[in-house]
Amino acid sequence: MNGSPLPQSVRVTLFGLAHGLHARQIDAERPPGDRVTDHLSLLREVFGVGTLPELVDAAYLTGVLPPPPPESEPADLTDQAETAVLLTVQGRPTRAIARRIGLTPDATRALMVQVMRRLGAGTPAHLVTRARQLHVLHWIPDDGPVPMGRVRRELRILRGRLQDPSLTDRAAVLRTGDHTNPLMARPVVPVGGSRRAGFLPVAASAVPGIRRQLDVRTEEFPRLGAHPSRTDSTAVLLTWGADLPTRDPRATARLLGYHTAGAHAFLTARRTPLPAPGRQAGGPV
Repeated sequence: MNGSPLPQSVRVTLFGLAHGLHARQIDAERPPGDRVTDHLSLLREVFGVGTLPELVDAAYLTGVLPPPPPESEPADLTDQAETAVLLTVQGRPTRAIARRIGLTPDATRALMVQVMRRLGAGTPAHLVTRARQLHVLHWIPDDGPVPMGRVRRELRILRGRLQDPSLTDRAAVLRTGDHTNPLMARPVVPVGGSRRAGFLPVAASAVPGIRRQLDVRTEEFPRLGAHPSRTDSTAVLLTWGADLPTRDPRATARLLGYHTAGAHAFLTARRTPLPAPGRQAGGPV
């Protein structure tokens, strides 16, 4: 921000855009000669962005705009719709969004009309605010927003498996995607009580960001390690806490803190190989 505060009239413009007003509506309340277009030119220069959604997102991230009050119930969107919202917040054009979600540009525009109506967003800039209020996206410090649908589904599964489901209240959200799906995010649940270990497959490229995020929570994610995947050279197995037994999945379920039914569900669904014998959970990240 170059150390100089924004004029109050410019802040009012920014707040109006973030809460669904069109430029002409804001202009109607401004004195002659104090135009929104001039404010937008200044704001785009100050924040270094090109689109209004990017502008509103940058204002929230830098604290220029106060965080909007969250609503109690998150919006439940499809993964495709969440991805479209995320890319809109990032300022991507319609054609780029269409390629990413596998639709035509016209179908993507129609989808965004439906999504904005569903979220109660009057404009693309207002969509940023509504995405925050309705927990459609989660903002990882220094790493930007990620979609929350899959994260919420996995947390519901984990709450149903853990002896202490309250541990999920302290879960961290990690960006875990790779070049095929760079937007993917997943939750990790800390150790505590009967839960003495945890693990999660992630893209190798995601490890530096994960380390920055979890290194400040060493008591909850002790002995953080990353081990080469047996099946994918671009992936690693992230582990924390106690060493995972490689040949006894039932013992693993106990270390993960699952109750009897939760352990059975884990054993039925497990697809991820554990680290090879001799690879410790505290291996270097």
